[in-house]
Amino acid sequence: MKVMSYVSEIVEFVAARRGSPTLISPIEYAAFAEWEKQEIPLSLVFGVFGRGMPDSKVTSIEDLDAAISIQFADWLQKKRQQ
Repeated sequence: MKVMSYVSEIVEFVAARRGSPTLISPIEYAAFAEWEKQEIPLSLVFGVFGRGMPDSKVTSIEDLDAAISIQFADWLQKKRQQ
């Protein structure tokens, strides 16, 4: 069984969506690592990526980070209400 890191799973997801191997920038890597540190579920990250790629208003890592932060805050609020 192949065990992948959080960041590696995001990179593979992005590569699959683009249909080619993907290089990520240091800024992207730092954002992915920060999401891991915040324990943002991969399913949430993939959902935002899925809605934000390739034809949408999410055009940069900064936009993506903001969208993920909003979705994570909503997710946390719903989780606390349960």
